Amino acid sequence: FIKRNLHHLLALDPADRAIQVEPIPLTVKGLPPAFHLARVAVVADVHLPDRLVSVPRLTRCVALQRPDAIFLPGDLTNSYTDFDATGLRQLADALVAIAPCFAVPGNHEWRDGREPLYRQILTEAGVHYMCDSYAVWERNGGALTLYGMGKKQPAPLTVDNQPSIALAHHPELMPYYKQA
Repeated sequence: FIKRNLHHLLALDPADRAIQVEPIPLTVKGLPPAFHLARVAVVADVHLPDRLVSVPRLTRCVALQRPDAIFLPGDLTNSYTDFDATGLRQLADALVAIAPCFAVPGNHEWRDGREPLYRQILTEAGVHYMCDSYAVWERNGGALTLYGMGKKQPAPLTVDNQPSIALAHHPELMPYYKQA
């Protein structure tokens, strides 16, 4: 979660299946005033249906953080099991009811040709889906560009002179994302 210069990390402890929220400092230079004190929840690697906690419990925890937006940087599904379309719909519907959601695919969504169904379910729920494209997050009269990096070598993206945020499942691919 982002709070101007404060990031809260939501972590699941596999040993006791506890949900933890931990503050981590984060600075965004030139952040538009409309986004000062904004809170962003980041929900990734849920791996439906093999989740560590139930979808209702996870979404209750996210709602308690009162996010202004929710970022979904991939692996909401697990490619080593059957595709959990029902669970994904349940998760997407619940999160969209909390705050605007922005998503990119992860490696599990790319396996076995699952990405088109993943994209369809999320967009039908009202999630802003980005794959080598962008979306605009609007808040309090301001706008912030979010770039969704979906592939190892993304297509070039237009960058304005405003601060922007890149969502990606693989941070180790940052050199490719910077080139885009």
